Amino acid sequence: MQEMALAEDYFTMQEQTQAFGHMAAFNTSSVNWTGTDQPEQLTASYVTASFFSLLGVAPLRGRVFRVDEDVPDANPAVVLSYVKRRYFAPRMSTIA
Repeated sequence: MQEMALAEDYFTMQEQTQAFGHMAAFNTSSVNWTGTDQPEQLTASYVTASFFSLLGVAPLRGRVFRVDEDVPDANPAVVLSYVKRRYFAPRMSTIA
Protein backbone atom coordinates (compact mmCIF):
# COMPACT_ATOMS: atom_id res chain seq x y z
CA MET A 1 0.00 0.00 0.00
CA GLN A 2 1.23 3.45 -0.87
CA GLU A 3 0.01 4.83 2.47
CA MET A 4 2.24 2.39 4.36
CA ALA A 5 5.31 3.27 2.26
CA LEU A 6 4.76 6.95 2.92
CA ALA A 7 4.24 6.28 6.62
CA GLU A 8 7.47 4.30 6.82
CA ASP A 9 9.35 7.15 5.11
CA TYR A 10 7.82 9.64 7.54
CA PHE A 11 8.73 7.65 10.64
CA THR A 12 12.27 7.10 9.37
CA MET A 13 12.70 10.80 8.61
CA GLN A 14 11.21 11.75 11.97
CA GLU A 15 13.75 9.55 13.77
CA GLN A 16 16.77 10.58 11.72
CA THR A 17 16.42 14.34 11.24
CA GLN A 18 16.74 17.21 13.65
CA ALA A 19 16.40 19.92 11.00
CA PHE A 20 12.72 20.56 11.73
CA GLY A 21 11.09 21.68 14.96
CA HIS A 22 7.86 19.92 13.95
CA MET A 23 6.85 17.77 11.04
CA ALA A 24 3.74 16.04 9.76
CA ALA A 25 2.81 13.93 6.78
CA PHE A 26 -0.33 13.43 4.73
CA ASN A 27 -1.53 11.58 1.67
CA THR A 28 -4.88 11.53 -0.09
CA SER A 29 -6.86 8.70 -1.60
CA SER A 30 -10.35 7.99 -2.92
CA VAL A 31 -12.57 5.99 -0.58
CA ASN A 32 -16.12 4.69 -0.80
CA TRP A 33 -18.60 5.88 1.84
CA THR A 34 -21.32 3.27 2.29
CA GLY A 35 -24.05 2.53 4.79
CA THR A 36 -26.39 5.21 3.47
CA ASP A 37 -29.07 5.19 0.81
CA GLN A 38 -26.62 6.58 -1.72
CA PRO A 39 -22.97 5.41 -1.59
CA GLU A 40 -20.49 8.22 -2.21
CA GLN A 41 -16.92 8.39 -3.40
CA LEU A 42 -14.94 10.78 -1.21
CA THR A 43 -11.38 11.98 -0.91
CA ALA A 44 -9.75 10.83 2.32
CA SER A 45 -6.60 12.30 3.77
CA TYR A 46 -4.28 10.05 5.72
CA VAL A 47 -2.42 12.25 8.21
CA THR A 48 -0.03 11.85 11.10
CA ALA A 49 -0.96 12.78 14.66
CA SER A 50 1.04 16.00 14.48
CA PHE A 51 -0.83 17.26 11.40
CA PHE A 52 -3.52 19.28 13.17
CA SER A 53 -1.29 20.84 15.82
CA LEU A 54 1.30 21.77 13.19
CA LEU A 55 -1.43 23.65 11.30
CA GLY A 56 -2.74 25.16 14.54
CA VAL A 57 -6.25 23.78 14.16
CA ALA A 58 -8.51 21.95 16.60
CA PRO A 59 -11.66 19.92 16.05
CA LEU A 60 -15.05 21.51 16.60
CA ARG A 61 -16.04 18.41 18.53
CA GLY A 62 -14.16 15.38 19.81
CA ARG A 63 -10.43 15.04 19.43
CA VAL A 64 -7.69 14.62 16.88
CA PHE A 65 -5.29 11.69 16.72
CA ARG A 66 -3.21 10.72 19.73
CA VAL A 67 0.51 9.98 19.53
CA ASP A 68 -0.13 6.30 20.41
CA GLU A 69 -2.33 6.07 17.29
CA ASP A 70 0.53 7.40 15.15
CA VAL A 71 2.44 4.15 14.84
CA PRO A 72 2.47 1.44 12.20
CA ASP A 73 -0.21 -1.22 12.78
CA ALA A 74 -2.21 0.97 15.20
CA ASN A 75 -5.97 0.55 15.28
CA PRO A 76 -7.61 2.77 12.67
CA ALA A 77 -8.97 6.11 13.86
CA VAL A 78 -10.87 8.77 11.97
CA VAL A 79 -11.49 12.50 12.16
CA LEU A 80 -14.62 13.38 10.22
CA SER A 81 -14.96 16.55 8.24
CA TYR A 82 -17.91 18.86 8.32
CA VAL A 83 -19.13 17.17 5.11
CA LYS A 84 -20.26 14.08 7.03
CA ARG A 85 -22.20 16.10 9.58
CA ARG A 86 -25.43 15.52 7.65
CA TYR A 87 -25.01 11.76 8.15
CA PHE A 88 -23.96 11.86 11.81
CA ALA A 89 -26.13 14.81 12.96
CA PRO A 90 -28.84 12.55 14.44
CA ARG A 91 -26.13 10.74 16.42
CA MET A 92 -23.83 13.65 17.31
CA SER A 93 -24.07 12.75 20.98
CA THR A 94 -22.18 9.52 20.23
CA ILE A 95 -19.19 11.44 18.89
CA ALA A 96 -16.87 12.37 21.73
